[in-house]
Amino acid sequence: EKSQIIDVLKNIKSENKVVAMIAPSIVGQFKGTLYQLKTAILKAGFSDVYEVALGADTTTRKEAREFEERMANGEPFMTTSCCAGYNQLIKKHLPEIKPFVSETKTPLFYTAEIVKNQYPDAVLVFVSPCVAKRAEAYDNSNIDFVMNCEELGAWFIAKKIEISNCEE
Repeated sequence: EKSQIIDVLKNIKSENKVVAMIAPSIVGQFKGTLYQLKTAILKAGFSDVYEVALGADTTTRKEAREFEERMANGEPFMTTSCCAGYNQLIKKHLPEIKPFVSETKTPLFYTAEIVKNQYPDAVLVFVSPCVAKRAEAYDNSNIDFVMNCEELGAWFIAKKIEISNCEE
């Protein structure tokens, strides 16, 4: 793993529009509400914050259509594709299941697509809760940089941002 936090900081200092995308699980990493966390991320210098759950609606709709089509075509079953860790498990250890994995993209993929459409010139940063999602983000051309929760927490400490004291 190589940290990209310096690249993120350089982009914020250069006054580029830098947008954070956070997984819903991030609230379990910090004290305070999701809305206080959003305020803290904005105070840290990001231009905007999106929750990756935004893309989950797209994943759900597309995967449901794909399931209906596959079942109508007589396939015996279909598994989800919305978890990066699961996708890596299938690729590395259960390749015989691969034909049954949905081809629909993950919520992170669709969220990055939505944000990039809204802010075409912005630098997109995914704050990753796990190594599987981090690897997924590295492969996404819409995502410029990846940070983990520990790096974000260290950033808050450096900037003296106490999430539980932030406004919602």
